[in-house]
Parts: sequence; structure tokens; C-alpha cells
Amino acid sequence: MGFLVALVAMVLVFVLLLPLIGSIYYDTLAAQRESKMQIERMERLRQQLEYERQQLERHRNESK
Repeated sequence: MGFLVALVAMVLVFVLLLPLIGSIYYDTLAAQRESKMQIERMERLRQQLEYERQQLERHRNESK
């Protein structure tokens, strides 16, 4: 009888934790996706700044 109660309790805990684990997994994937997008945005901005810096240097060199 005690074994059956313990088994039912374990199954109940598992059933209750399953949506929580799924939610945590989904949030982790969303955070990874957002992080990747932010990294790509920062890389584009860095490249744009580098390009603008090169253009400014060319303009300064041409005006000398």
C-alpha cells in the first residue's frame, strides 16, 4: 500500500513539473534567440562604424 502511494505521489510530482520544465526550456530558447539577434545587431553596428571611420579618414586625407 505504501509503495502505491509513493508511486502515485511521484507520478503527480512529475506531471506537475513537466509543464514547468517545458516553460523553462522555451524561455531558454527564446533568450538564446534574442541574444543571437543582439549579437548580430552589434556586429552590424560595429561594421557600420568601421566603414564610417574609414570614410572620415579618407575625407581627411583627401582634404590635406
